[in-house]
Amino acid sequence: MPLQGIPLLKSLNLIPRRTLRTALWTAEEYGYLGSQSYIEKHRSEFDKLSVAMESDYGCLLATGLIFNGKYELGCVMYEIIQLLKGVSYGLVVQSNSQRSDLDNFQDAGIPIVSLNGDDGRYFWFHHTEADTMTAVNSATLDTCLATWTATAYVLADMQEMVPRGFDPIG
Repeated sequence: MPLQGIPLLKSLNLIPRRTLRTALWTAEEYGYLGSQSYIEKHRSEFDKLSVAMESDYGCLLATGLIFNGKYELGCVMYEIIQLLKGVSYGLVVQSNSQRSDLDNFQDAGIPIVSLNGDDGRYFWFHHTEADTMTAVNSATLDTCLATWTATAYVLADMQEMVPRGFDPIG
């Protein structure tokens, strides 16, 4: 989750049942090397890992959430989006692949969630000289932060962990 999200939860005195862990890695374009290294180093902890989340499309306008997991995870994603009416457009999509570092977690059996962003402008900036924080609109960054913080908190505070496995799509 975004680094600002954890202090935001603390400032609201919201302490979830489970620990939220932020992990940052690189080398996606070279074969997801950063996330693969993380998985190899932390595989022994995967029984405690509920869900892996990533925002690969940066912080463009949040249009909803993409997930792959059991039907129950989709229901939770839908409820989170209902809580965020007025913040996010409300789209919830199930996808077999994120084409991102999350695929490594999915291959390890971990349910995945990604921020669905309006990527119509993403490749105007991606891997160009303009790919800097100054290109990010602060209002859309706030929307992404609100979406990720709410999603992370709800998932971490659920009575039971997110169920493992993946329901078929279609």
